[in-house]
Amino acid sequence: MTSEPSETPPTTQPLYSPVCAALSNGAPTDEAWADPPADGAAAHETALSAVILPPPPEDGLFASTDTANGRESGLVSRRAAVTATYIPSDSAVARSTVRATWKWLWKDTLGRVVPFVIAAGVYARLSGGGWPGVGLRRVTARELRRDLAWGVTLGLPLAGLAAAFRARVAPRYRLPTVGDQALQTLFYLGINAPAEELFWRGFMQTMMIDGLGRLSHRFVRGRGRRSAAPAAMSALGGAADATVSDASVAREPGAAEAALGWALTTAIFGAYHRLGGWSWQSIAGVTAAGGVFGAVYLLPRKRRSIIPATVIHGLATAAFLSWGDVALHLLSRRQRG
Repeated sequence: MTSEPSETPPTTQPLYSPVCAALSNGAPTDEAWADPPADGAAAHETALSAVILPPPPEDGLFASTDTANGRESGLVSRRAAVTATYIPSDSAVARSTVRATWKWLWKDTLGRVVPFVIAAGVYARLSGGGWPGVGLRRVTARELRRDLAWGVTLGLPLAGLAAAFRARVAPRYRLPTVGDQALQTLFYLGINAPAEELFWRGFMQTMMIDGLGRLSHRFVRGRGRRSAAPAAMSALGGAADATVSDASVAREPGAAEAALGWALTTAIFGAYHRLGGWSWQSIAGVTAAGGVFGAVYLLPRKRRSIIPATVIHGLATAAFLSWGDVALHLLSRRQRG
């Protein structure tokens, strides 16, 4: 998107400013906060609504500050800019409502979350491992408590880091209402995190590691056959057959394949967020978090469960995309005294 003047007729020009100007050039000037016509706002809402991915927290506009009139600075996020009505100059903090969140949430659920679960299910069926093969296995009450405790123990500190990172890379916010905060929390913890972990760790990471294991096995088997041929010419035939047989024995993916599969999946997981227009700083943080999720899933070699990674993922995401708004609001009030 460019900031060069457009040849579009003046009646449609407000579609570009102030929202598009800020998305491409950063914080807008005071003049950018003129009330846009309804038709331009509707057209811009339609354009951005096609993006099916949770909106990044930093992709938005700063609200102007006027302490004399008691107004409060905050963020008009992308989802707010395209769904909420214009906020008058004498209003309080911009709020995110259930209605505003629902406009992007249902599209994200149908367009991304549901296909993620379907893809994981198809792989579970075709791979022969079933749902346990992607980390969704039956657990006892004791195992469930252990998995939840493991997830919360690691998830809470990571949530704190995510909120602090949010304040660093996106020090702007749109304060959710109580109902909207509950809806976002339910989505990130109960819908988004389980689906993403089934897809990225249960399906993608497992498939990547197994595929690398098969490639490694073929390479070792090929070397064994090549080394067995000259040995068969100078030794007994039985010895040659034994060499070929030993090299052909299938083996489980080793530590090298697991590490490489983990690294590739983590990199792809982070890069995929670029589809939603996330900044590279945010992508770096998401990639690091994804590495933690993948490592937690790989640690139990005998009984892998998707639950701990899901809990950690949900807490970190909610802190970064939802709870961080409240934290920034409280911090803003404290700084103003």
